[in-house]
Amino acid sequence: LPEEYKDTYNITQTDLETLFSSSKVKAVTDTYEPGSTFKILTVASALEEGETSFEDRFYCPGYRMVDGQRIKCWKTSGHGSQTLVEAFANSCNCCFMDLALRLGKDRFYDYLEKFGLGKSTGISISGESGGILMKKENVKNVDLARIGFGHAGAVTPIQLMSAVSAITNGGDLFTPS
Repeated sequence: LPEEYKDTYNITQTDLETLFSSSKVKAVTDTYEPGSTFKILTVASALEEGETSFEDRFYCPGYRMVDGQRIKCWKTSGHGSQTLVEAFANSCNCCFMDLALRLGKDRFYDYLEKFGLGKSTGISISGESGGILMKKENVKNVDLARIGFGHAGAVTPIQLMSAVSAITNGGDLFTPS
């Protein structure tokens, strides 16, 4: 065994700190900025609220100006004109900024809360993180635009899995066991 694992077989049940550090499940304890994997939540929210349709068109010049700040699409030369379906396939940040801004802070945050973001899922594994979601009252349009494509916040893998499962489950939030 590698040196760092040799003592893990000699841990007593009363040494909670060592037990926890040895049994940490990163899928429930560690947060990360989800990026494009978050876009499914943005598009589902906008479709549900009637703020977009599959035929809706978006123009991507490679960036958006929001609150005086230039926010880049990953494709800095731009995607040009595209439907929602094409923008989703292209993972176009500009489209998802537009969708988040159309929803507005209050409605988008209602969905983020319904998706279970910013709080623990209730899984029966100790050490679960609740993720990081900006306080709604502090969110500006520039923040909202970034949240739309998965930046300016952090989730655990189990939170994102639970939220995406709600979309495929007809809206029922999945509580992992």
